[in-house]
Amino acid sequence: MWMGIAQTSRHWRTVAATSQIIWSYIPLEASIYWAGVSLKLSHSTLISFCVDLSSAYSDWYRRAVLDALRAIPRTREIHLLKGPRVDPELDREVFRLLAASPAPALDTLTIWSTAARNTVTLSDDIFLRRVPSALRSLTLKYCDLSVTSPLLQTRLTSLVLEDCDIDTPLEVIRHLSDLRSLTLRRIRKTFSRRTSSPVRLPRLQDLAVEDTSEIVTSLLQSIQISASTSISLTCDDYMEIEEDLTDVQILHLIASTLSPVISTHLERAFAKGYSFPSLEIPASPRVDILSFNLSGDPAPSPHALSPYFRLSFPWASPGPDLFLRLLSALPHAVLQHVYTLRLRARAADARSRRMDEAARGLIALVEEAPLPALRSVVLEGVSFRLIDQDMPKDVAPYRDALARALVHRRQTQVREKTRLAIWNCAISRAEVVSLRDCLGLDVVDWDGVTEAG
Repeated sequence: MWMGIAQTSRHWRTVAATSQIIWSYIPLEASIYWAGVSLKLSHSTLISFCVDLSSAYSDWYRRAVLDALRAIPRTREIHLLKGPRVDPELDREVFRLLAASPAPALDTLTIWSTAARNTVTLSDDIFLRRVPSALRSLTLKYCDLSVTSPLLQTRLTSLVLEDCDIDTPLEVIRHLSDLRSLTLRRIRKTFSRRTSSPVRLPRLQDLAVEDTSEIVTSLLQSIQISASTSISLTCDDYMEIEEDLTDVQILHLIASTLSPVISTHLERAFAKGYSFPSLEIPASPRVDILSFNLSGDPAPSPHALSPYFRLSFPWASPGPDLFLRLLSALPHAVLQHVYTLRLRARAADARSRRMDEAARGLIALVEEAPLPALRSVVLEGVSFRLIDQDMPKDVAPYRDALARALVHRRQTQVREKTRLAIWNCAISRAEVVSLRDCLGLDVVDWDGVTEAG
């Protein structure tokens, strides 16, 4: 942006040269010249930069990186990326400079390694062993650090630990009572309540955990969070279990492990007045994911919280019957209040190879799920043509299967009509007419978007 401003005219060149904030991001990847200009014209303003430790860069890039790291005392954000191929000389010098200077203004630090063989060992000597008191956001992937690290002695509000080797992760977060966002992925450490008192995180707004169901359960039992906290759980037991079990047996095992802690949290949320009337099956771009989201009504104001709950399972081939069995992990009180069932696909996901699995999962839920309050089924961003293309030959077109499921539900479970909303879906006008003939003109809402081509 600032390059364009500086080259517009003499007037704007003068404006750019005297506006320090414009130069506060140091573009190390651009050239050593522009990196140097940014460092000079930013003067005493807090700066930010991103360092790629890849061996693919040239000598001028290494010089630019080292010049930026010498300005750590006035740095607000540092992002370090270690790819599969690392320049060992640059790597050593970068971490030497991180240990050679305090970082009193540092607000955000990211150290993201993409491979286990390039794991970063963070010494307690970082930043001259001085606590970076301004640090609020810390993101680490494939990093080893100790509980005594200066990075953990701050008032963090956001912490992401992924594939990190930490002996006592519970002790890491115990003193971070200001956390508002916490993400733990594949820490592979069990949190035992018998060895320590529960950790209280009263300000936590978002919690995301990806691990085995046993570890996820032990974590939720070891921390105390608000009923308004949004939770996203991903259980990867399928990738870890070596026993010869069927998909249904594995899912039952996971659901049985998770159910008590999930019930405790959601029932506490109900008691505090929160509700989760919307059950969504996201059409994930990943072909090996089985998931659903529970969300509440929109918050009444921008400052109010509307918590959500998300449960996901990496799976080799998630069949539609597994979506129905997924619900066994939820307490009965939650299912009694689900009003809307939604299948949503973003534009990038609409052509997912497994869209048909999610679509057939939704049909199974409409037909058989114990959802007595269900009054609305919403399809958003779905391609009927692509679903039918991937469906088995002996299965009716999705339109017909969905219509039959809605009719079956009306006849066997509830006497009231369940409305069908079709938003931004690739569907022909003739298919909409057919649905309205089957279900009723007043039952099917359509926004008029038709099949492209």
